[in-house]
Amino acid sequence: MPEHAVASQIAEGMLLPVLEDWCPLIPGLILYYPGRRHVPGSLRAFIDTLREVLSSSPVS
Repeated sequence: MPEHAVASQIAEGMLLPVLEDWCPLIPGLILYYPGRRHVPGSLRAFIDTLREVLSSSPVS
């Protein structure tokens, strides 16, 4: 699970992080898609929705 998704459960002691030495720290999400001039409407809608959801969610 991404740490930001379970941060409150970790803070409350409901979950414990494991294998921290093997978990890379990635600042955010990465989305790969073909480098075309025209991005399909469905992909554009997905990217816009993802940005909106992530910008409104609290991050620890």
